[in-house]
Amino acid sequence: MTLELDLLPADVKIGEGDLEFGRTDILLEAAQFEADLRSFVPDDESAEKTVVEIPARTAKETLAYLIAAFRLNLAPLPRQISTPRKTDLVSARGEIVLATSGSGGAVKYPEFALESLLANARLIRDNLGIDARDHVALLQPLDHSFGLVGQLFTALVAGAKIIDARVPFLDEQLTRLRDVTVLASVSYTLRRIFLESPKFPHLRLVGSAGGPFPGALRDSLRASHPEVELANQYGTTEAGPRLTSSSSKNPAFDRGSVGVPLPGIELKLGDGGEVLFRSPTAMLGYLGDERLTEQTRVGDFLRTGDVGRIEEGQLFVDGRKDDVVKVRGVKVSLAEIARVAEELTSGGAFAFATNDENGEASITLVVEHRLTRQHLRPHLPLDRLPSDIHVVSSLPRLASGKLDRAKIRRLFEAK
Repeated sequence: MTLELDLLPADVKIGEGDLEFGRTDILLEAAQFEADLRSFVPDDESAEKTVVEIPARTAKETLAYLIAAFRLNLAPLPRQISTPRKTDLVSARGEIVLATSGSGGAVKYPEFALESLLANARLIRDNLGIDARDHVALLQPLDHSFGLVGQLFTALVAGAKIIDARVPFLDEQLTRLRDVTVLASVSYTLRRIFLESPKFPHLRLVGSAGGPFPGALRDSLRASHPEVELANQYGTTEAGPRLTSSSSKNPAFDRGSVGVPLPGIELKLGDGGEVLFRSPTAMLGYLGDERLTEQTRVGDFLRTGDVGRIEEGQLFVDGRKDDVVKVRGVKVSLAEIARVAEELTSGGAFAFATNDENGEASITLVVEHRLTRQHLRPHLPLDRLPSDIHVVSSLPRLASGKLDRAKIRRLFEAK
């Protein structure tokens, strides 16, 4: 059964550390869930906030647990778990803790003021024009910023109807999405949903995040849903999460632009072309890791870890900073190689570099569909062609749909 919550913007009230929603059943559930959380409340009222992981199973239950946590002055960390539990790091300056995807290895835990996350959700709402008439798909896990802020909170502050489509079977997912008007997710999930070119009669907007809008998917959607607007948003969990947005109405969209900064957000390029940002919705810092927090700051800007270009105000992201390597003296973007492979195969791809005993770098490409150097040669310069190509039936992925980059490296770098 599809979960539908009618939550009006006027029903959201922030004050005295409480988050309240004007839905009686949610408030009643929150009162019940307080009993689950009371054992985590510090005896000393002057103590710093305790961080408690709360179950992030359904949208309604997550909201109820959040309300209960805020009432008890706890800092909730939404996670996909069965019962609430205290984290090993038990003090927080913020009101809520998020988890980064961990696609490159270690998971980090940015802390936020709740109002910052709601402010970012309002930026997304206004940029995409989401309102109370919309049916917004909930597709991403609620323990990450895309699901919690980019989908659930954005729908909530817009007063939109939420369609929970986080189910493992595609047939059921398509059934739940039949009335959706706004559908946004990572490229892997979008490719999966639109694989058989299903028709969604009410769909008006398809959004992507995490990189350029996939070209093959873009062309397919224009053929199957010519009236639908496409959007590409860029950000990082630490930003709360969105920084920029680009629409298919933007002439630079087809060239891979992730758009211009959202209102109140500033971007600039740092050393090596790293994208730096300053945003009123940014994190307060990393939970329990002041050293990492300081390493992320560059003055009053924060690092994204991505490298890119700014052309006529438009941001183009070339990949992760550690994805740019030198091969025979030439700088090579591993993300570009993976993007070309994805476009040619309409499947997942991951490229990484390894060094031999002489320190010479070579590129390994792992893909989900058959691909050879001959296929790549018309699309990549000779110095960017991978030395090795591995074909697998399915690449390891995280719950968010992102590639598990660290696991892929472990599996293939010794081969």
